Amino acid sequence: HKEYRRQRQMCIRDSYSGFSIVKPLTSKHAAIDKTIEVLQYMQTQSGHSLRCVRTDNGGEYVNHTLQDYFNTNGIQHQRTVPYTPQQNGVAERLNRTLLDRTRAMLYDSGLPTTLWAEALNTANYLRCISPSSGRKLVPFELFFGTKPDVSHLRVFGSKAYALLPPHQRTDKLSARSQLGTFVGYQDGTKGYRILGKDHKIIISRDVIFDESLGSNSPGNNDVYNNAPVADYDNTVPLDISFAPTQDSGRPSTPPANPFGLYGDRSFSQSPSPPRDR
Repeated sequence: HKEYRRQRQMCIRDSYSGFSIVKPLTSKHAAIDKTIEVLQYMQTQSGHSLRCVRTDNGGEYVNHTLQDYFNTNGIQHQRTVPYTPQQNGVAERLNRTLLDRTRAMLYDSGLPTTLWAEALNTANYLRCISPSSGRKLVPFELFFGTKPDVSHLRVFGSKAYALLPPHQRTDKLSARSQLGTFVGYQDGTKGYRILGKDHKIIISRDVIFDESLGSNSPGNNDVYNNAPVADYDNTVPLDISFAPTQDSGRPSTPPANPFGLYGDRSFSQSPSPPRDR
């Protein structure tokens, strides 16, 4: 299934709020367009001009396309000294934090590592709406200016019964729901991401969860083992800074109902899905 072919993740973090974005990449070259897309999105949502971008010296960031974009928009591009990742320590620490949480979520749920991308995106979503040391507000609230709703959170990897639409039912005695595994929150919709037994992602708002146990116990994941394994250690870090306002407060005017920043992969920051029916 195409969901498992993404080999890399690009992590982008706002220095002020700590709000981070994860984007799936099929290749390092895809990072160029994704970087521009995310930076423009964040400027629009925050209402502030981007002042500085800090990266390593990887070819996905040091190229003519991005350099022209930075120069045209007056953005300073700071690069680390070769083989000195500690100069971009904040972004590198973000990578480690997300990877540690991804590993724990996969192990606790009993799901295979082929689902690393779903776990990573969910881990980043939870990080952005969770308290962090050194900040009184969570990253989401610092960036958007609104408190996140956490009433819709569910246990990653739990069993989920997604309601089947009437046109997908064969007759009046057929099943009304489809059994799957909860793997995340869909971007731009009030829905959950449910992985069906056919390896296809189901987006549904009408879901009943069984959170007493994980969807699968270790050694009982044969249904997922046909998916190719990806390199979930290969993440590309990036740290950004926005120009402060005159009163140095950010953001000045939070956007109404901001949506997620994870493209076609992760969560919705619109009003949350309903609770179990």
